[in-house]
Amino acid sequence: TALLHGPYGTGKSSAGLITAPVAVENCWTFLSAKPGVDDIDDVLATAKLYQPAVVFVEDIDTQTSSSDDDEVARLLEAFDGITAKGGELVVIMTTNHAERIHKGMFRPGRLDSIIEINSLDRASVERLVRVVVPAGKLDQDVDFDAVYRAMEGFYPAFVREAVERAKAFAVARSQGGRNYVLTTDDLTKAADSLQPQLDRLNDATEGETKSDLET
Repeated sequence: TALLHGPYGTGKSSAGLITAPVAVENCWTFLSAKPGVDDIDDVLATAKLYQPAVVFVEDIDTQTSSSDDDEVARLLEAFDGITAKGGELVVIMTTNHAERIHKGMFRPGRLDSIIEINSLDRASVERLVRVVVPAGKLDQDVDFDAVYRAMEGFYPAFVREAVERAKAFAVARSQGGRNYVLTTDDLTKAADSLQPQLDRLNDATEGETKSDLET
């Protein structure tokens, strides 16, 4: 079992999309569980029937932060024995709030690996930009040191959005022409325009959960 944790927009859900075809290509069943939609107990039971299997569980904190002791106990029990002798079952979970997960989940045997996915470093920013920008649309002389300074602290979702905005800047600069290439200036200006949104995201809260009595 592995837990992917980090802020919104870092690509945790994308990890599931990438894992699915790899699992199927290697003759493993792939199951995805959505919080509030799928019963994790049922998903895990189904996975055991069709193993070898990979189970991808998004936002596990919504399932393990309940104040209902019986509900938490049932969930923890479901994770016990995942790695039982002879079993071939991999469980990948994601969360934006690792601190909300019930402490019982962190016991060895229920959770084997904790992987933080956070903002991108300089090499990752360059690699993602090169992947996202269509072939032939990126200036060969782009200064990625300058681009990274403008995008420092960006998550993958923000880098992708910056590229989309840079395209708009480039089209405007070429007066609507399609033969544009993205320059350092296009990318840095696009990144600067997104900085206020990133600041808001980092400072934002998610409201307060109503107490059981109030509910």
